[in-house]
Parts: sequence; structure tokens; C-alpha cells
Amino acid sequence: MESQAASKIENPFNEVPAGRYLTKKDVAEILNCSPKTVQRMVRDGELRVTIIRRRTIRFDPRSLREDMERLETRAY
Repeated sequence: MESQAASKIENPFNEVPAGRYLTKKDVAEILNCSPKTVQRMVRDGELRVTIIRRRTIRFDPRSLREDMERLETRAY
């Protein structure tokens, strides 16, 4: 049971079904931050989004993973 929890923390993308896009709230949970912080990261160009409608955005899990890796390397 503990190994399942550990793998979820190590790779939060394990539970994302193929073809499913993530909401701002989903991304905030993965990044352990607030949705407002996710919104700021989008505004600053740190995270890529897919625009569904004028005020509706979603995140592609593959792009999010690449963005997170890029941010990790930039942080050090």
C-alpha cells in the first residue's frame, strides 16, 4: 500500500488516462501549489496550455511533464 502512495508522489501522471487533459486545479495538485500560482505560471510562459474556449484552458499531461522538467533544471 505504501509503495502505491510513493509511486503516485514520484510520478503523478500515472493516474492520468490517455487523451485526458488536466484542469488548472489538477495541475495545482500535481505541483502542490494554488490554482492562482498555476495561472501566474501560464501568464509568465512557464506552462503551456491548450485553449478550449475563450476562458477555458486545459493542460496536456505530456507538455506539462516537459515544462516541469525544464523548470526543475532552470531552478538549479
